[in-house]
Amino acid sequence: MSKKDLIDAVSRDCELTKEKATTVVDAVLEHIKSALQGGAEVRLPDFGTFKVAARKEREGRNPSTGATIDGDWDEVRRTGGTGTRRGSVGRDGQTAGDGWRSSPN
Repeated sequence: MSKKDLIDAVSRDCELTKEKATTVVDAVLEHIKSALQGGAEVRLPDFGTFKVAARKEREGRNPSTGATIDGDWDEVRRTGGTGTRRGSVGRDGQTAGDGWRSSPN
């Protein structure tokens, strides 16, 4: 789903004009981005958690030349699904109710 698809869905489901739906989607995304930049963790029940995690400094390597690159990668965005979301949709798009099992057993 693209941002445009999300805007279309919000517009349709909430009976808003596309302009107003765009404003709503942009505002939500901006608030999430702002919270992450401030170091907060964003939790959306039944969807997932977004956070910025510290990463150890490390040495990288350019795969083309083999040259060493100093790693200034101190932060990385991380997302994690909730148990509900993880088990709800399979790799091929089937839901758990369609015969798809969320566990490999």
